[in-house]
Amino acid sequence: MSCTKPRAAHQRYASLVKLKDIPPPKQVRSAPIEREEPTKDWRPALRSNLLPSSLVDFYNDTNYLSASRLAGFDTASQRVLTVYINRLFGSLKECVVEAHEQASEHKEFLRQTYDPTKGSKDEQAEELARRKARAAFRLFLIDIFGAFDAVAELIAVFLPGELERLILGKGMFTQHVYDWAARPLSPPGIIISPARPFVERLYAYVRAEVVDDAVGGPWFSLLRGYRNKVTHLGHQTWQEYGLQAADGNIYSFLPRTWPSIPERDIQVGPSDRPSTKSFMEHMADMLVHVDVPIFIGETYDRAVKFIDGCVRILYDTYRALGVRQVEELARYLAEREIATFKTFEPAG
Repeated sequence: MSCTKPRAAHQRYASLVKLKDIPPPKQVRSAPIEREEPTKDWRPALRSNLLPSSLVDFYNDTNYLSASRLAGFDTASQRVLTVYINRLFGSLKECVVEAHEQASEHKEFLRQTYDPTKGSKDEQAEELARRKARAAFRLFLIDIFGAFDAVAELIAVFLPGELERLILGKGMFTQHVYDWAARPLSPPGIIISPARPFVERLYAYVRAEVVDDAVGGPWFSLLRGYRNKVTHLGHQTWQEYGLQAADGNIYSFLPRTWPSIPERDIQVGPSDRPSTKSFMEHMADMLVHVDVPIFIGETYDRAVKFIDGCVRILYDTYRALGVRQVEELARYLAEREIATFKTFEPAG
């Protein structure tokens, strides 16, 4: 048996090709700007029946996002905006499909996690399943909010300048759409924009679904909080609680508080104060009242329905007004250097 030392990182990757090793291209190929059928990346999603009907209608009505039905392709500004709109619709499509895949993966891995009622243990496999289930939940939230942010960008495209602080290329749903809907709608100016009726429809819809609704409002706030925690702080900062039901099975529940640290109520030694709540009363106050797979499934359905309503309003806006302010929107998309990094090789 031979023993080898691990190579340094720069040795392991030394054989990889660098940009300087790429010869000038002999030809450059691009997707057709005018289309007669759905592109390859859209076909599986269309067959899946997972996409909101408004998104499918938008895709079909624009001849599968052909340039002539969007911003055009004759000038640099038109090309920039048309390509970006294509990417936004593609991102929205992928986020919806991938969120469904992550929901299925979470359910499958959750079945494989440790259950003390089974009587058998495979610690390595169960730990892997636990990690995979948590990762699927994390990616699910990222996909859901990726879809929300894609909607925010599409609002900036089809209702340019109508939402305060919403700028194309920098749209965030929570900051620029949700927070806008949570405030009173600004009155129209002396000159009323032709887009005003669609702005009012969008405002009323978003506010009714995720601000004022007795279920939708608290749901969106919880979802927003979880997205922030699992993406910014990772897996170990949030917990699931397994509780045994009357059928003998263990079900997992998410806390509605953060940080959730039940150990704070543990008393060491004799109790110096009487208990004010039973264990289940405490759980009822602290936890979401549906188990995690149901929460994920209902979240997916509610999110897709909400996205469908937003895109439907944008579709109606497009049919009435088309794509406007192309030059201004293209200026928002001017290329900006986001980092000076080029290579791991030292300068000089």
